[in-house]
Amino acid sequence: MQIFAYGSNMHTARLRARVSSAVPVGVGVVAQRRFVFHKRGLDGSGKADAFFTGAAEDRVWGVLFEIAAADKPVLDEFESVGVGYDDLTVEVELASGTMTEAVIYAARAEMLDVRLKPFCWYREFVLQGGRQHGLPADYLTDLSQFDVIRDADALRRQENWRLSGITNC
Repeated sequence: MQIFAYGSNMHTARLRARVSSAVPVGVGVVAQRRFVFHKRGLDGSGKADAFFTGAAEDRVWGVLFEIAAADKPVLDEFESVGVGYDDLTVEVELASGTMTEAVIYAARAEMLDVRLKPFCWYREFVLQGGRQHGLPADYLTDLSQFDVIRDADALRRQENWRLSGITNC
């Protein structure tokens, strides 16, 4: 089955740590959605969302991954499906111009808070994933402009630094 990753799951090592069957298929875009960090995480920080606006000019870039159907419930658990995110089927336009359907995780309305900011390590996973897969440079520049906060949990911060390869933020 295909999933469209647009947040930290674009980072291949992070996604494979969750579901080992994940194989990148290609870069794509989903229309009428805008990337924001307004989904309330269990840790109190802002998590990524591909927020539906309905506006023709809005686009969210990401990576199409193939995962084993047996791994979908595992990924759903990480994404708190039914509590934090809903899994929806969307149309993805691949860089080749081909259209395909994929599952996207979209934040539930009751989980949105526009005041939230992501931890710096979380934003770094998003940026690194985008770079790994060749997302457009101007899109990555836009993502890098989101304000971040420092994770006060030193153990969680260091574990995520280790996985992402960053040394400080």
